Amino acid sequence: MKKLTLIFFALAAAIAPCSALAAVELAGLFSDGMVIQRQVPVPVWGTAEAGAEITVVLGGQSKKTVSDGEGRWKVELDPFEANDKGMDLRIIASTELIVRNVLVGDVWILTGSPSLLTAPKDVSPKVEGEPLRILKLPFRTAKLPMSDIPPAKWEVLGEATDSAFAVQFAKAYSQCEKRVPVGVITAVSETPNSGGLTFSGDLIEAWAPENVLSALPWNDDLMKILSVERLLGAAKTHFEQKLAAWKAKNGHLETPKDEKEYDVWFYEKLAAVKEDNAPPAMPGIDKIQAPSTVWNGLLAPLTQTPVRGILFVPGIGNMGNPGAVGRIAEGMIAEWRKEWKNEKLPVLCLGPWPHGAGDETYVAGSELANAYRMVATLPHAALIPFADLYDTTNRSRVPDLARLAKRVAPIAAELGAGKPVAVAPVITAATPSGNSMVLSVDNPALLPAEGTAITGFNLYSPNTHWVWATGTTRNGSIVVEHPKVPAPEAVRYDWRKHSKYPPTLTGPTGVPSPAFRSDDQINCRGMIPNGNIQMALRYPLPEKPVEAIDIYPVEDPTLPWVMTIGDSIHNGYRFEVRAMLEGVANVVPLTTPQGSRGALGQPRPLWGIKKDELALLHINHGLHGDCKEPPDQYEALLEKYLLELQATVGTGKIIWVATTPVPSKKPGESLDPKANPDIIRINEVARKLTAKHGMGFNDLYSVITPQVDKLTISKGNVHFNSEGCQLLAKAVAEAIRNNLPAKK
Repeated sequence: MKKLTLIFFALAAAIAPCSALAAVELAGLFSDGMVIQRQVPVPVWGTAEAGAEITVVLGGQSKKTVSDGEGRWKVELDPFEANDKGMDLRIIASTELIVRNVLVGDVWILTGSPSLLTAPKDVSPKVEGEPLRILKLPFRTAKLPMSDIPPAKWEVLGEATDSAFAVQFAKAYSQCEKRVPVGVITAVSETPNSGGLTFSGDLIEAWAPENVLSALPWNDDLMKILSVERLLGAAKTHFEQKLAAWKAKNGHLETPKDEKEYDVWFYEKLAAVKEDNAPPAMPGIDKIQAPSTVWNGLLAPLTQTPVRGILFVPGIGNMGNPGAVGRIAEGMIAEWRKEWKNEKLPVLCLGPWPHGAGDETYVAGSELANAYRMVATLPHAALIPFADLYDTTNRSRVPDLARLAKRVAPIAAELGAGKPVAVAPVITAATPSGNSMVLSVDNPALLPAEGTAITGFNLYSPNTHWVWATGTTRNGSIVVEHPKVPAPEAVRYDWRKHSKYPPTLTGPTGVPSPAFRSDDQINCRGMIPNGNIQMALRYPLPEKPVEAIDIYPVEDPTLPWVMTIGDSIHNGYRFEVRAMLEGVANVVPLTTPQGSRGALGQPRPLWGIKKDELALLHINHGLHGDCKEPPDQYEALLEKYLLELQATVGTGKIIWVATTPVPSKKPGESLDPKANPDIIRINEVARKLTAKHGMGFNDLYSVITPQVDKLTISKGNVHFNSEGCQLLAKAVAEAIRNNLPAKK
């Protein structure tokens, strides 16, 4: 058996005789300045020579044991009360080890997505002599559960940590639990630069023990897709292809000098991974993130030590497939409690991370929040959203960490003490009732006073689509209604941020209620966050899967409906267009990664548009598609597609948008001489065909070109600054306004 590494006694090991090196070792968790959990038995374990007598001394206690045939030993000390004075832990065998300044207090594991847990320390408060400690685990994954942590050591929190939230949480928690030392263990994921062949630890599947996933037969295909073996095989094949091409050009392979060479180097090392259970050693190789691998490498080694609780920050990896998240989370938390032998182990789920905070059209975060909603209903657990703690004016990626810590710490302290905590009402069901939807909550006592108005709801009916609505507390429920939505069929809460209709359902502590949707299983429109068409396939109509576009919540469903479709350039002006047409039309923007997605000669998605539903469709193919079509086939392919759009839209007007110019990166040159002739060509073809078939043509190329140098974000960038986006928005809004049908 591989001996556990001694990480805190390197000096003594260096000068000791070789025969004593393996005499006694401690698990990697133990080092100077550590914090052990109060009020529970304290396990101390490690390795030694087989049959060695071991004595463990701490705080007046002394326990003895003998190592087993494989050299493993473990003792369990009686519980200690909180102690911030520091004690020496002595391990006595043929050699003696001393771990100094051991504190007794509350130990919390902070784990999950790096988005929150690695916020920079420059926004941390000062820590002056307080008993706060941190153990930062280096990221590691493994194919099987590991028995010991990677090399790490306890440090004074605030002096060496790079996690501002760890500092803020420890400070806030220590104010709740006076004079109780706080130990924070951070076990945070990474997303490697791996050529797209690995999967982010932000996927909840990576944090769940294998038996949780294997117990779910509907997840078999996912397990196969994300298996380590498949990733290794795919990586090896990909590497061999790239390596052959690289060697043909360079004749040899060296340590990477730059970003281009790194990709080849990574796959060469990855292909060399041996099929054993030891953690790979080369950079990049130990970051294969597949189901259970983050659990195996980061959390499983910690299950031997008692902790007060776990703070888990879900990432955004499951935004594309949140359907299974709730069941995995429930099983994962139950299994964590079994592994730590504590059926009441507090688990606080922070978030999930509100990706796209401040972006009112990015709804995948709401989908994920709805999936995690069930965590809030579990005993000894809490779900703590924090989307409201962002400064949305600057789209900051870091929330107000001090306010978040003050929100989390009291709940953690109460749950850690085994007390029930009233966090926030959780919507659990919705029932149609005449012209309203009646929402049930898990704990009616947490609702605001009778008759309180609550904003942030959307109601759906087939005739009105989604309409902003207000709920009112009545008899322990929430009644949501709108005079323009008779007989609603579905309701959503906190599904899009909107300044006029912010979500205002909170608990007595001010913690927001999680997002909710009732339309998972009914035949109403699906959704495509940020152009991810595959998202819609999770909500098929009864007959067959279809692509569908969510009709955005509106104030007046009687206004004409307009859809704008485009690529990332469209992303820059869509908000402004909606604002400019407020009160004139209900604008539904759809930004896709590749304009209208895919080559013109391939099957094209039409987004579930119902015939005669749209008054106008404003669409462009984008830089990603048109210029790649064969020039001799482009006109025929575009004409075929335009006619498909016309048949789909029906009586609605179609406006095709000219592709915008590609700026030059060279000084003194405005337009890229290689790219723009093709753009001019395809724009002229589109102009001719739209005129032929009675469609509109919006020449945004001509709008931008005269001022391209001052309108781009940077020299040679195809995206535009605020002035450029505003100019495009005015041109788009004007084109739409001028082509809307006259009011009857």
